[in-house]
Amino acid sequence: MDSKSCGVIILINNTFEYVLHNVIGDQQGRYIVLDISIFQQHCTLVTLYGPNTDSPAFFTNLKENLLSWELSNEPSILCGDWNVVLNYHNYTINYLKENNPNAQKSVRELIDTFELDDVYRVQDPTGRSYTWRAYNNSKQARLGYFLASTELTGLVKSIQTSAGYRTDHSLVVMNIIFTHQEKGRGFWKFNNSLLSDLAYVKLVKDCINETVDEYKINGDIE
Repeated sequence: MDSKSCGVIILINNTFEYVLHNVIGDQQGRYIVLDISIFQQHCTLVTLYGPNTDSPAFFTNLKENLLSWELSNEPSILCGDWNVVLNYHNYTINYLKENNPNAQKSVRELIDTFELDDVYRVQDPTGRSYTWRAYNNSKQARLGYFLASTELTGLVKSIQTSAGYRTDHSLVVMNIIFTHQEKGRGFWKFNNSLLSDLAYVKLVKDCINETVDEYKINGDIE
């Protein structure tokens, strides 16, 4: 294995209760996607290793693949070494320029599309945490983090950063309690990809116009 190798892995304890519906892997070894049910909670788990270059196409392709695999309506957790900071001013120290700004924009689009929360920020709104440090601590950045759907963020008990072993990256550990979730009516979530479907958009506009015309006929509106 050379210095340019990459790879990710998801380990599941053999005593853990889950049902695995599908596994999707990136041919370059940069992400793994699990379509999985955990204690009857159907969700999507993604672990990834983002390119250490300003490569927005990687995150755009991941977003489009998740949409094409029809996983966009399932609650999601995405984690890994993103190699992109979400906020240059809050999550870097001694950087001479903004970290991968085009890739950051693409990650933001991923967050907006799937309505994800930065779990660390939800748990600690004013805190600062760094997950990567240069060998002499002259530069630091938060490059590793968890993103989760709002309905799953509420189940997170804690998220912590601790020192890694023989690496310049820290460990980021999230504790989420699926068994404490009380089933209710759930959350309705609009599939944003439908806005790109011209037939769907026309159908909605026609429905609105027909409703307005009906109210005008009945004299309810002018």
